[in-house]
Amino acid sequence: MAIPKNKSIRKITVDTVPYYWSIKYDEDYGLIVCTIGLVDEPNYRFSFTRGANDSHTRYIHNSMDKKDEVKAITPKLVMQAILFANNNLDWKNNKTNQIISNSEGFSLE
Repeated sequence: MAIPKNKSIRKITVDTVPYYWSIKYDEDYGLIVCTIGLVDEPNYRFSFTRGANDSHTRYIHNSMDKKDEVKAITPKLVMQAILFANNNLDWKNNKTNQIISNSEGFSLE
């Protein structure tokens, strides 16, 4: 199965393995969702979210949680997510797995 030729899908190689990644904004929850998968097996994927609004800051219970302040999702951040997932998550299956992301890094909870 090939990856669709879509300009919003980007590719990155980490440790000689090619991955694809895409981002979208979830208006209902005010989250940026980044989905990452294997180019050769597109159904093997995981995702992470980051809270954001127009100022790229997530507000929780009418106050700002500093650890959820976000910056742009960059190839470097995607590479860090891939390395974390490879070491901590059995994400190579047919269902989407999710990891937690904030300014402190990545976690499973």
